[in-house]
Amino acid sequence: MSATFDAIDRNHDGIVSASELDTYRKMKGSSQSHGVASSLAANLPSIDEGLLNGSARQYATGASPLDAPPPDELLPPAGPTPLPDGSTLDLAPVGSYNLAFGLPVRDTAESVPIRRHHADKAELLESLVAESSAASIVLRLDPGVPYVVSVHTARPGELANYSLHAYSDALISFTQIEATTQRVLRASWRSATAGGCHIESAKWMSNPQFGLRVGALTNVEITLGRPANKWKGSAKARTLESMMGFYVLRGETVGQRVRPEQAEAAVIHQTVFLPAHEVKASLYLEPLPDDAPYIIMPATFGAGQRGPFSLGINTDVPCEFEPLPDAPGTGSPYREPHSP
Repeated sequence: MSATFDAIDRNHDGIVSASELDTYRKMKGSSQSHGVASSLAANLPSIDEGLLNGSARQYATGASPLDAPPPDELLPPAGPTPLPDGSTLDLAPVGSYNLAFGLPVRDTAESVPIRRHHADKAELLESLVAESSAASIVLRLDPGVPYVVSVHTARPGELANYSLHAYSDALISFTQIEATTQRVLRASWRSATAGGCHIESAKWMSNPQFGLRVGALTNVEITLGRPANKWKGSAKARTLESMMGFYVLRGETVGQRVRPEQAEAAVIHQTVFLPAHEVKASLYLEPLPDDAPYIIMPATFGAGQRGPFSLGINTDVPCEFEPLPDAPGTGSPYREPHSP
Protein backbone atom coordinates (compact mmCIF):
# COMPACT_ATOMS: atom_id res chain seq x y z
CA MET A 1 0.00 0.00 0.00
CA SER A 2 1.39 3.42 -0.94
CA ALA A 3 2.46 6.10 1.49
CA THR A 4 -0.20 8.41 0.09
CA PHE A 5 -2.94 5.92 0.91
CA ASP A 6 -1.51 5.41 4.41
CA ALA A 7 -1.56 9.16 4.94
CA ILE A 8 -5.26 9.32 4.05
CA ASP A 9 -6.27 6.14 5.94
CA ARG A 10 -5.65 7.59 9.39
CA ASN A 11 -7.09 4.66 11.38
CA HIS A 12 -5.33 2.09 9.14
CA ASP A 13 -8.41 -0.05 8.62
CA GLY A 14 -7.88 -0.37 4.87
CA ILE A 15 -10.93 1.80 4.06
CA VAL A 16 -10.88 5.51 3.29
CA SER A 17 -13.96 7.25 4.68
CA ALA A 18 -15.31 10.62 3.59
CA SER A 19 -14.22 12.21 6.88
CA GLU A 20 -10.65 10.88 6.47
CA LEU A 21 -10.45 12.23 2.95
CA ASP A 22 -11.82 15.59 4.07
CA THR A 23 -9.25 15.75 6.90
CA TYR A 24 -6.45 14.95 4.46
CA ARG A 25 -7.57 17.70 2.10
CA LYS A 26 -7.66 20.23 4.94
CA MET A 27 -4.16 19.20 6.00
CA LYS A 28 -2.94 19.72 2.44
CA GLY A 29 -4.58 23.14 2.34
CA SER A 30 -6.95 22.24 -0.48
CA SER A 31 -9.51 24.90 -1.21
CA GLN A 32 -11.72 22.65 -3.34
CA SER A 33 -14.61 20.90 -1.61
CA HIS A 34 -15.88 17.67 -3.10
CA GLY A 35 -19.41 16.77 -2.06
CA VAL A 36 -21.96 14.23 -3.10
CA ALA A 37 -22.21 13.82 -6.84
CA SER A 38 -25.64 14.92 -7.98
CA SER A 39 -25.27 13.79 -11.57
CA LEU A 40 -26.06 10.34 -12.87
CA ALA A 41 -23.04 10.60 -15.12
CA ALA A 42 -20.57 11.33 -12.31
CA ASN A 43 -19.05 8.00 -11.26
CA LEU A 44 -16.88 8.16 -8.17
CA PRO A 45 -14.22 5.41 -8.17
CA SER A 46 -12.86 4.21 -4.86
CA ILE A 47 -9.46 5.36 -3.66
CA ASP A 48 -8.14 1.82 -4.14
CA GLU A 49 -9.24 1.81 -7.78
CA GLY A 50 -7.75 5.26 -8.34
CA LEU A 51 -4.40 4.32 -6.85
CA LEU A 52 -4.29 1.05 -8.74
CA ASN A 53 -5.07 2.85 -11.97
CA GLY A 54 -2.34 5.39 -11.17
CA SER A 55 0.16 2.62 -10.41
CA ALA A 56 -0.68 0.88 -13.67
CA ARG A 57 -0.01 4.11 -15.55
CA GLN A 58 3.33 4.46 -13.79
CA TYR A 59 4.47 0.99 -14.81
CA ALA A 60 3.21 1.52 -18.36
CA THR A 61 4.90 4.88 -18.88
CA GLY A 62 7.93 4.33 -16.70
CA ALA A 63 7.05 7.37 -14.61
CA SER A 64 8.34 7.70 -11.08
CA PRO A 65 5.90 7.19 -8.17
CA LEU A 66 6.72 10.78 -7.22
CA ASP A 67 5.03 11.88 -10.48
CA ALA A 68 1.70 10.22 -9.50
CA PRO A 69 -1.25 12.64 -9.40
CA PRO A 70 -2.32 13.90 -5.97
CA PRO A 71 -5.29 12.09 -4.37
CA ASP A 72 -7.65 14.99 -5.10
CA GLU A 73 -7.25 14.37 -8.83
CA LEU A 74 -8.37 10.74 -8.47
CA LEU A 75 -11.99 11.88 -8.03
CA PRO A 76 -13.96 13.67 -10.75
CA PRO A 77 -15.50 16.96 -9.70
CA ALA A 78 -18.82 16.64 -7.92
CA GLY A 79 -21.99 17.91 -9.52
CA PRO A 80 -23.59 17.70 -12.94
CA THR A 81 -21.54 17.61 -16.11
CA PRO A 82 -21.75 21.02 -17.85
CA LEU A 83 -23.23 21.29 -21.31
CA PRO A 84 -21.16 22.82 -24.17
CA ASP A 85 -22.48 26.30 -23.32
CA GLY A 86 -21.46 25.90 -19.70
CA SER A 87 -24.98 25.38 -18.33
CA THR A 88 -26.37 22.31 -16.57
CA LEU A 89 -29.75 20.61 -16.64
CA ASP A 90 -29.66 18.77 -13.32
CA LEU A 91 -28.63 21.33 -10.74
CA ALA A 92 -31.33 20.08 -8.37
CA PRO A 93 -30.46 16.85 -6.52
CA VAL A 94 -32.87 14.48 -8.25
CA GLY A 95 -32.49 10.78 -9.02
CA SER A 96 -29.62 8.49 -8.10
CA TYR A 97 -26.43 9.40 -6.28
CA ASN A 98 -23.02 7.87 -5.70
CA LEU A 99 -22.06 8.10 -2.05
CA ALA A 100 -18.97 6.93 -0.17
CA PHE A 101 -16.99 6.23 -3.33
CA GLY A 102 -19.33 4.10 -5.35
CA LEU A 103 -22.20 3.07 -3.05
CA PRO A 104 -25.31 3.64 -5.21
CA VAL A 105 -28.47 4.87 -3.52
CA ARG A 106 -31.62 6.49 -4.84
CA ASP A 107 -33.49 9.61 -3.81
CA THR A 108 -36.66 8.36 -2.13
CA ALA A 109 -38.08 11.74 -1.12
CA GLU A 110 -41.10 11.21 -3.39
CA SER A 111 -41.47 7.47 -2.67
CA VAL A 112 -43.35 7.59 0.62
CA PRO A 113 -44.78 4.28 1.89
CA ILE A 114 -48.48 4.32 2.68
CA ARG A 115 -50.69 1.90 4.54
CA ARG A 116 -52.20 -0.79 2.33
CA HIS A 117 -55.97 -1.11 2.28
CA HIS A 118 -56.23 -4.57 0.77
CA ALA A 119 -53.69 -7.36 0.99
CA ASP A 120 -52.14 -8.28 -2.35
CA LYS A 121 -50.39 -11.65 -2.39
CA ALA A 122 -48.51 -10.69 -5.54
CA GLU A 123 -46.80 -7.84 -3.66
CA LEU A 124 -45.98 -9.85 -0.52
CA LEU A 125 -42.21 -10.11 -0.28
CA GLU A 126 -41.87 -12.29 2.81
CA SER A 127 -43.76 -13.28 5.96
CA LEU A 128 -42.62 -14.67 9.27
CA VAL A 129 -44.37 -16.23 12.25
CA ALA A 130 -42.49 -15.94 15.55
CA GLU A 131 -42.34 -19.17 17.53
CA SER A 132 -40.55 -17.53 20.47
CA SER A 133 -40.16 -14.10 22.02
CA ALA A 134 -37.93 -12.94 19.15
CA ALA A 135 -37.74 -13.61 15.43
CA SER A 136 -35.61 -12.27 12.61
CA ILE A 137 -35.42 -12.47 8.85
CA VAL A 138 -32.85 -11.43 6.22
CA LEU A 139 -34.16 -9.69 3.10
CA ARG A 140 -32.49 -8.46 -0.07
CA LEU A 141 -34.22 -5.19 -1.00
CA ASP A 142 -33.97 -2.96 -4.05
CA PRO A 143 -32.76 0.63 -3.51
CA GLY A 144 -35.28 3.42 -3.75
CA VAL A 145 -38.36 1.19 -3.43
CA PRO A 146 -40.65 1.89 -0.43
CA TYR A 147 -41.39 -1.23 1.62
CA VAL A 148 -44.04 -1.65 4.32
CA VAL A 149 -43.49 -3.87 7.37
CA SER A 150 -46.68 -4.94 9.14
CA VAL A 151 -46.55 -6.43 12.63
CA HIS A 152 -49.54 -8.41 13.88
CA THR A 153 -50.60 -10.91 16.51
CA ALA A 154 -51.92 -14.40 15.83
CA ARG A 155 -55.52 -13.43 16.62
CA PRO A 156 -57.43 -10.14 16.66
CA GLY A 157 -57.72 -8.29 19.96
CA GLU A 158 -54.47 -9.56 21.50
CA LEU A 159 -52.56 -6.74 23.20
CA ALA A 160 -48.78 -6.79 23.65
CA ASN A 161 -45.71 -4.57 23.64
CA TYR A 162 -43.06 -5.16 21.01
CA SER A 163 -39.94 -3.60 19.51
CA LEU A 164 -38.92 -3.64 15.85
CA HIS A 165 -35.31 -3.25 14.67
CA ALA A 166 -33.79 -2.99 11.20
CA TYR A 167 -30.09 -3.39 10.37
CA SER A 168 -28.59 -2.78 6.95
CA ASP A 169 -25.22 -2.34 5.25
CA ALA A 170 -26.68 0.56 3.23
CA LEU A 171 -28.41 3.83 4.10
CA ILE A 172 -32.02 3.25 5.17
CA SER A 173 -34.98 5.24 6.44
CA PHE A 174 -37.14 3.31 8.91
CA THR A 175 -40.13 5.23 10.28
CA GLN A 176 -43.61 4.44 11.52
CA ILE A 177 -46.53 5.19 9.22
CA GLU A 178 -49.17 7.11 11.09
CA ALA A 179 -52.55 5.50 11.69
CA THR A 180 -55.13 6.02 8.98
CA THR A 181 -58.88 6.06 8.67
CA GLN A 182 -60.19 3.02 6.84
CA ARG A 183 -63.77 2.26 5.90
CA VAL A 184 -65.38 -0.32 3.63
CA LEU A 185 -68.99 -0.21 2.38
CA ARG A 186 -70.66 -3.12 0.64
CA ALA A 187 -73.38 -2.85 -1.98
CA SER A 188 -74.40 -4.36 -5.32
CA TRP A 189 -75.47 -3.49 -8.82
CA ARG A 190 -79.07 -4.57 -9.39
CA SER A 191 -81.22 -4.35 -12.48
CA ALA A 192 -82.31 -0.81 -11.63
CA THR A 193 -78.89 0.41 -10.45
CA ALA A 194 -76.55 -1.24 -12.98
CA GLY A 195 -76.41 1.82 -15.19
CA GLY A 196 -73.07 1.14 -16.92
CA CYS A 197 -70.56 3.83 -17.89
CA HIS A 198 -71.26 7.17 -19.55
CA ILE A 199 -70.04 5.85 -22.93
CA GLU A 200 -72.41 2.91 -23.11
CA SER A 201 -75.56 4.08 -21.36
CA ALA A 202 -77.65 7.19 -20.87
CA LYS A 203 -78.66 5.84 -17.44
CA TRP A 204 -75.11 5.84 -16.03
CA MET A 205 -76.09 8.21 -13.21
CA SER A 206 -78.39 5.51 -11.78
CA ASN A 207 -75.33 3.64 -10.44
CA PRO A 208 -74.89 3.52 -6.65
CA GLN A 209 -73.30 6.66 -5.20
CA PHE A 210 -71.30 7.21 -2.00
CA GLY A 211 -70.58 10.49 -0.21
CA LEU A 212 -67.09 11.29 1.13
CA ARG A 213 -66.12 14.34 3.20
CA VAL A 214 -62.54 14.91 4.39
CA GLY A 215 -61.44 17.11 7.27
CA ALA A 216 -58.27 18.47 5.60
CA LEU A 217 -56.14 18.17 2.50
CA THR A 218 -55.06 14.53 2.35
CA ASN A 219 -54.24 11.61 0.11
CA VAL A 220 -57.20 9.26 -0.24
CA GLU A 221 -56.75 5.74 -1.55
CA ILE A 222 -60.01 4.46 -3.06
CA THR A 223 -60.46 0.76 -3.77
CA LEU A 224 -63.31 -0.84 -5.69
CA GLY A 225 -63.44 -4.61 -5.35
CA ARG A 226 -65.78 -7.47 -6.14
CA PRO A 227 -65.77 -11.18 -5.14
CA ALA A 228 -64.09 -13.17 -7.91
CA ASN A 229 -66.17 -16.32 -7.32
CA LYS A 230 -69.44 -14.46 -7.98
CA TRP A 231 -68.15 -12.55 -11.02
CA LYS A 232 -66.18 -15.33 -12.68
CA GLY A 233 -68.97 -16.31 -15.07
CA SER A 234 -69.81 -12.76 -16.14
CA ALA A 235 -66.16 -11.83 -16.58
CA LYS A 236 -65.67 -14.80 -18.92
CA ALA A 237 -68.91 -14.58 -20.91
CA ARG A 238 -69.20 -10.76 -21.08
CA THR A 239 -65.64 -9.53 -20.58
CA LEU A 240 -66.15 -6.06 -22.07
CA GLU A 241 -69.49 -5.34 -20.42
CA SER A 242 -68.37 -6.55 -16.98
CA MET A 243 -65.25 -4.38 -16.80
CA MET A 244 -65.51 -2.02 -13.85
CA GLY A 245 -64.24 1.34 -12.66
CA PHE A 246 -65.51 4.37 -10.78
CA TYR A 247 -66.07 8.12 -11.03
CA VAL A 248 -65.28 10.81 -8.46
CA LEU A 249 -67.57 13.86 -8.65
CA ARG A 250 -68.12 17.09 -6.75
CA GLY A 251 -71.32 16.94 -4.75
CA GLU A 252 -73.57 19.79 -3.78
CA THR A 253 -75.40 18.85 -0.59
CA VAL A 254 -74.67 16.37 2.19
CA GLY A 255 -76.69 13.18 1.81
CA GLN A 256 -77.86 13.91 -1.75
CA ARG A 257 -76.88 12.39 -5.07
CA VAL A 258 -75.39 14.34 -7.95
CA ARG A 259 -78.12 15.52 -10.27
CA PRO A 260 -77.93 13.96 -13.76
CA GLU A 261 -77.92 17.36 -15.45
CA GLN A 262 -74.84 18.35 -13.40
CA ALA A 263 -73.00 15.06 -13.79
CA GLU A 264 -70.57 15.79 -16.62
CA ALA A 265 -69.44 19.09 -15.10
CA ALA A 266 -69.07 17.51 -11.66
CA VAL A 267 -66.66 14.71 -12.66
CA ILE A 268 -63.14 15.37 -11.33
CA HIS A 269 -61.67 11.89 -11.85
CA GLN A 270 -62.49 8.74 -13.77
CA THR A 271 -60.56 5.49 -13.51
CA VAL A 272 -59.83 3.18 -16.40
CA PHE A 273 -62.39 0.39 -16.73
CA LEU A 274 -60.57 -2.89 -16.25
CA PRO A 275 -61.48 -6.59 -16.60
CA ALA A 276 -60.21 -7.13 -13.04
CA HIS A 277 -61.74 -7.68 -9.63
CA GLU A 278 -60.04 -4.66 -8.04
CA VAL A 279 -59.57 -1.09 -9.25
CA LYS A 280 -57.70 1.57 -7.26
CA ALA A 281 -57.06 5.28 -7.37
CA SER A 282 -55.02 7.55 -5.09
CA LEU A 283 -56.17 11.17 -5.06
CA TYR A 284 -55.31 14.33 -3.13
CA LEU A 285 -58.62 15.77 -1.92
CA GLU A 286 -59.38 18.86 0.13
CA PRO A 287 -62.59 19.91 1.90
CA LEU A 288 -65.13 21.37 -0.51
CA PRO A 289 -66.90 24.70 0.10
CA ASP A 290 -70.08 24.64 2.18
CA ASP A 291 -69.11 21.21 3.56
CA ALA A 292 -70.15 19.60 0.28
CA PRO A 293 -69.16 15.94 -0.23
CA TYR A 294 -67.23 14.19 -2.93
CA ILE A 295 -69.33 11.56 -4.68
CA ILE A 296 -67.80 8.20 -5.58
CA MET A 297 -69.83 6.25 -8.14
CA PRO A 298 -68.78 2.69 -9.10
CA ALA A 299 -69.94 1.36 -12.46
CA THR A 300 -69.48 -1.50 -14.86
CA PHE A 301 -68.64 -0.69 -18.46
CA GLY A 302 -71.89 -2.07 -19.82
CA ALA A 303 -75.35 -1.58 -18.35
CA GLY A 304 -77.22 -4.43 -16.70
CA GLN A 305 -74.20 -6.19 -15.16
CA ARG A 306 -75.49 -7.29 -11.76
CA GLY A 307 -73.52 -8.42 -8.75
CA PRO A 308 -72.02 -7.42 -5.37
CA PHE A 309 -69.06 -5.12 -4.83
CA SER A 310 -67.25 -3.30 -2.01
CA LEU A 311 -65.93 0.25 -1.94
CA GLY A 312 -63.19 1.18 0.53
CA ILE A 313 -61.34 4.37 1.43
CA ASN A 314 -58.03 4.78 3.22
CA THR A 315 -56.88 8.20 4.43
CA ASP A 316 -54.91 9.93 7.20
CA VAL A 317 -57.45 12.52 8.36
CA PRO A 318 -60.93 12.28 9.89
CA CYS A 319 -63.56 11.72 7.23
CA GLU A 320 -67.17 10.73 6.71
CA PHE A 321 -68.01 8.04 4.19
CA GLU A 322 -71.60 6.93 3.65
CA PRO A 323 -73.89 5.37 1.04
CA LEU A 324 -76.41 7.70 -0.58
CA PRO A 325 -80.02 6.89 -1.41
CA ASP A 326 -80.57 5.30 -4.79
CA ALA A 327 -82.19 7.17 -7.62
CA PRO A 328 -85.98 7.41 -7.21
CA GLY A 329 -87.77 4.15 -7.88
CA THR A 330 -84.74 1.86 -7.63
CA GLY A 331 -84.90 0.81 -3.96
CA SER A 332 -81.86 0.43 -1.72
CA PRO A 333 -79.35 -2.43 -2.10
CA TYR A 334 -77.00 -1.38 0.69
CA ARG A 335 -75.90 -3.50 3.61
CA GLU A 336 -74.67 -2.27 6.96
CA PRO A 337 -71.32 -0.46 6.79
CA HIS A 338 -68.30 -2.57 7.65
CA SER A 339 -65.04 -1.34 9.15
CA PRO A 340 -62.05 -3.72 8.94
